[in-house]
Amino acid sequence: MRVTDTQPRNGRLIGVIAWLVLFTMATSTYFNTFVGAAEPSLSGAIVKCLPIVALICFTLMFRNYGNSSYAGKILIGLFFSAFGDVFLTWKNDTKMFLCGMAAFGVAQLMFGVAFGTKPTNIPLGGVLSALFGVAFYYFYPGMKGIMAPAVLVYSLLITYMVWRACARTQLTSGKWTWPRLAAMIGAILFSVSDFCIGLNKFVLPIAYAQHIIMSTYYAAQLCLALSVLDKEA
Repeated sequence: MRVTDTQPRNGRLIGVIAWLVLFTMATSTYFNTFVGAAEPSLSGAIVKCLPIVALICFTLMFRNYGNSSYAGKILIGLFFSAFGDVFLTWKNDTKMFLCGMAAFGVAQLMFGVAFGTKPTNIPLGGVLSALFGVAFYYFYPGMKGIMAPAVLVYSLLITYMVWRACARTQLTSGKWTWPRLAAMIGAILFSVSDFCIGLNKFVLPIAYAQHIIMSTYYAAQLCLALSVLDKEA
């Protein structure tokens, strides 16, 4: 079933709430069952993906509510995020970690492309590039071999994604909408989650790292999925 702008508002609201409940249930199942598990497993990987699967279904259901092209790009980003989740279940395996990074890199690219190139806001892009550059410099000593160039490329992709999400929102001009604000918050939370992954892997262990990483990650993906409700996207 697809939800379009011609359907009653109450029906759309019920649909949004229903998928939010399913997303919350799936997230709770992961946190109560597998987060912090001593050994990775296929069952853990499947449960880890369930919240993203719920968001994929939500996006499919509401993709014609606003801009279907925008929703399609967000949908592709969610699909690749689910693949990334599977790979990063075995995050201590370097090859799996790199595969996960590649999948999430494609996701970041699709989200960034969805956000578009206007308004440009070059100064904001410069500031964000500097911040992400400092983070990369901080992580660099803990990287070995191919990990350094891989993280550099990934950093460029997530910087681009956050830049386009923030520039598109136009907070200071008063042209923002709630779905665009959700996209910006989602992009920022995604970067926070990835920063915590880098900090925990390359610098020093973080207490409750997986709880912090996954809570910010799931919140980020929820916000990005909700952004498809923007009729002006």
